[in-house]
Amino acid sequence: MSTKELISIIDDSLPQTQCRKCGYADCMSYANAIVNKKANINLCNPGGNTVSKEISYKLKLKKIDENPDEKFEKLMVAYIEESECIGCTLCIKSCPVSAIIGSNKLMHSIVQDWCTGCELCLSVCPVDCIKMKSSGRTWNKEDAKIARERYEDTKKRTYDKSINKHSLMSDNYRNTKENDIDFHELDKKKLLIERILNKARNMRTE
Repeated sequence: MSTKELISIIDDSLPQTQCRKCGYADCMSYANAIVNKKANINLCNPGGNTVSKEISYKLKLKKIDENPDEKFEKLMVAYIEESECIGCTLCIKSCPVSAIIGSNKLMHSIVQDWCTGCELCLSVCPVDCIKMKSSGRTWNKEDAKIARERYEDTKKRTYDKSINKHSLMSDNYRNTKENDIDFHELDKKKLLIERILNKARNMRTE
């Protein structure tokens, strides 16, 4: 089995909340660190003991009688005190699965079924209007699968937006440079015309 395949297998054990509580950028980064022996297997806070056991089982670190339960810990989800929201959009940008909807200077709201409980939106809110509450259910493998898909979609959309912005900036810069050249050439032509006219005037005077 290749290292890449093993990383993917370990990533499948993780809850895909992308909460960064393990100290890594996302679940895949943590799986990479585990396989490359740079991280312990018990750093996944939302996955808890269930994830640690499953990873241990897959890596054959210790003998386990059976494959651990596929359920994770109880899921906490975020919600917004909408009357206190100032519409700054900072929470929207921080959400790894695009579960927060709203526009600049308008009230935001969190789609509870999409929220992974990562808590990344809490620290960026300038008015502390985002709170956590129990979802009343346990996060499971199907939730993790959907969350991973939403995370990948969000990453791709963010990347595409960044590329387009960079392209637009480059085009604007290129157009500006081209305009600068045009103005420079125009100034040269004006200067040449003025010199010719002045020479003609001087010749007439003489």
